[in-house]
This record gives sequence, C-alpha cells and structure tokens, in this order.
Amino acid sequence: MAEYRRAEITSGLFIILSVLLFALFSFKIGGLSLDGLFGAAGAEFHTYFDEVRTLDVKSKVSVGGTPVGRVISKTTEARVLTEADVRRLADSGLDVAALGIKAGKIRHQVRVGFVLDDRTQRLGVDPYVKIEQEGFIGPFFLALYPGVWEAGSTPPLVIEAPPRAEPIRSEPGSGLLDDFRIKFAPTLREIDGILGKVNRDFLNEDALDDLRQVIPLMRSDLEEAQALLRNMKRMVDPADSDSLQATVLKPANRLLGRLDVSAGRLDDLLKDAMPEVRRLLANAADAAAEGERTIAVLRRVVEDGEPKFRAMLSDVEALTSALASKRKALTDMVADAQKLLKSASSAADGAAGLMNDNRANLAEMIRTFRSTAWEAELLARKLRSNPAVLIWGDDEPRLEAEPLDETGIRRSGRAKPYDQRDEGESDGSLKPAPPRKAEPPK
Repeated sequence: MAEYRRAEITSGLFIILSVLLFALFSFKIGGLSLDGLFGAAGAEFHTYFDEVRTLDVKSKVSVGGTPVGRVISKTTEARVLTEADVRRLADSGLDVAALGIKAGKIRHQVRVGFVLDDRTQRLGVDPYVKIEQEGFIGPFFLALYPGVWEAGSTPPLVIEAPPRAEPIRSEPGSGLLDDFRIKFAPTLREIDGILGKVNRDFLNEDALDDLRQVIPLMRSDLEEAQALLRNMKRMVDPADSDSLQATVLKPANRLLGRLDVSAGRLDDLLKDAMPEVRRLLANAADAAAEGERTIAVLRRVVEDGEPKFRAMLSDVEALTSALASKRKALTDMVADAQKLLKSASSAADGAAGLMNDNRANLAEMIRTFRSTAWEAELLARKLRSNPAVLIWGDDEPRLEAEPLDETGIRRSGRAKPYDQRDEGESDGSLKPAPPRKAEPPK
C-alpha cells in the first residue's frame, strides 16, 4: 500500500513539473513576462510613429540587443504635427513640400505603447526609440536608446520612477530595406526628375519632328564619310603611283638610308676623337682629386682652429658674464646709495622741520642751560673763596636776578659775572642788572 502511494506521488509531481515547464515555455514563446503575474509589473511608456511596418503587439523591446520589455498596444491617434515631426517625415523619404505637410497640421499617427520590466533599466536625458528588423527577413522590434546622464546624477530605475506622461521621442526605422530606401531616396528622386525632364524636353512631338529632319542629313554625312574612306584606301595602295606609299614612304626610306651612312661616319669620327676626350676626362679627374685634397686640408685647418675659437668665445662669454655681474653689483650699490641719500635727505628735512617748529623752545632751553652753568660756576667760586658756606650758608643775593613773569621764568637778559659788583653794592644793597632785550627766535 505504501509503495502504491509513493508511485502516485511521484507521478503527480512529474505531471505538475511538466505543466510548469510547458507554461514557462508558452510564456517564453509568446513574449510574455512573469513579473506581471507576481505583482512586479514594469513601467509603461508610449511613442508615436508614422509607420510601424509589421511591428506587432508582444514584439520585444531591446537595448543594445538585450530584451528589456515588450510592446503592449498599437493604435492610431490624430496629432498636431510639430517641426520635429516634419523633419522626421522628410528624413524618412517623404516629399513633405509636395504633400503639403507642415507644422501645425493634423495627421494620423500610430501610438505604440510598451512596457519595460527590466529591473536594472534607467532612462537618461533625451531617450528615443526606433523600429528595427532582425536580419533581412526577420521580425521587427522596438529598439530603445536610453540616453546618457552625468556621473553624479544617476536617474532612478524605470520601475521606481513616477509614471512618464510625455511620449518617448521616435526616430525613423532602420531595417535593411528602410536603410536602402532612406539612403537612396534623394538620388532616386533626382533620377526621376532627370528622366521626367528628358521626357518633357527631348521626347515630345517637336523633338521627334526635329529628329526626323536630322536623320536624312545624317544619312548624307555617312555617304560622304564612306567616299572619304575609299579615297584613303587608294592613297595607301602600293600599286597606285599617286598613293601615299609611292609619294611619301619611299622617299622617306631613302632619306633614312642616307642618315644611316652619316651616322656610321660620325661613329668613326668619334672613335678617332675618343682618346683625346679620355685624356681630357683624366685631367679633369686629377684636378677634382687635387681640389678634394685642398678641401680636406682646409677642413683640417678649420677643425684645428675650431677648439681655439670656441675657447676664445667661452672666455669672451665668461668675461661678459663677469662684467654683467659687476655692472649689476655696481647698479645695486648706486641704488643703495641713492636710497641712503634719500633717507638722509628725509632725516635732514625732518630735523630742519623739527628745529623750525621748536625754535622758541630750543632757545629757551639753551638760555636755561647757560643760566644753570653760570650758577654752578658761581657756587664753585664761593666754595673756593669761603668753604664755610657749606656749613653756615650764604645770604648774598643773586646777582643774576632779573624780573620774572608769572610762571617764574626770567623774561630776558643774563646775570653779571660773580666778581663784577657795583660800587654801591658794598652795603649789601642789590642793584639788579638792567633787563636785556630778548632776541627774536631764529
């Protein structure tokens, strides 16, 4: 019983696996994806074409030959043409001027919807799609060119990006027949125009009438050409005395014979003159050899003198460099001296300005210094004459006392020397010296 159940379970599992493999094969053949069945549907996009050939729903969408999605719808829709649409129609081979196609007009186009279910696919800047063909007779598919983007700004995955409302830009198809038609369409149009012009200008009734009139003239010209050929045949006939052979070729043959005799005589003459010519050539060769030896001697002289000349040039260059360095040093010294003179001049100018500004103060300082020196001299004289002054002091009045101003500074004048006294000063009375007139500051 257990063996029976095990056989049934094995058969059932085999049948289920076969069904699953058949389903996967069917999805693969039908161009369907399992992502939609498991809740991972791709991102939907749409575009517009003027012609889709045999592009079917469920046709693959590939990037660089790798399938990334499938076509899910194909319908017609009336759209207003733009300048880009008009240029695309002109590139596809349509005569837009003759058909009256221009921007702003309405034209039916094919709206192709497709879905991208590749989880690694991204769309960059300005993506576009084209209808291409596998081989020469293979099916058509939708080729997607995802565009480019900067290294630092990677676009999101198409399955994670928000839905795209605007259509993807489309380009003309590139199957083998389409490529041939697009490439040779301008040439074919030019050939068609040329043939039409030939038909209009040369194959009309007037041209045919002119041709009918020209044919008799051509027949008469052919008869004259035949007569000319017969005359030329008689001219080359050797039996005719008036032929070209008798009148031209035979005299020319005799002339060539005479020229042959003259050439033999000239050969003999050259044989006689050849020894002299050889001697002249030998002398010329000796002269050339002597010239070569002279040139070799001159070359050696130049080679021997070249080191000396180069050494002399090196000495001159070194001397020139030394002179240039000395000149530079002298120039630097002159520049430093000029700077020093400028500094001294500016210092002298500053000192002169300072003295001019403080002339009165300097005069007063000099006067005070002189007064102090004089008082020191008087003190020394007193000490020499009477050392007791240090103990008991001195009540002798100051001889240099002069009227003072409110600041205590003497107005003008200088005290008399210590040893100079007036006769009336013996009783101790002080006769002040008359004030001296102050000199104006310089």
